[in-house]
Amino acid sequence: MRNKVTCPACRGFTAVNYHTERVRGDTKHTYAQCENCDHKVTVHYTNSHIRKLLKRQQSTVNMVQKRKLADKIQQLISELSEEIKSS
Repeated sequence: MRNKVTCPACRGFTAVNYHTERVRGDTKHTYAQCENCDHKVTVHYTNSHIRKLLKRQQSTVNMVQKRKLADKIQQLISELSEEIKSS
């Protein structure tokens, strides 16, 4: 069974359906879309550098290194999101 969440726009229950679209260059926008009203909620933006770090994080066994990578990835995602929103 898929997870259901309440849509912030229409307040209806919807399955979490993730989609990805290219927004510019190598930047991708991942979002969830409501089945009822098609409202999009951003999950995150990534670029090739962030995606490379995500892959490295998945294969990292050392938990200290994994945590450092997670912190760096989160910082980069936040910076990229702010850049996209301000342009």
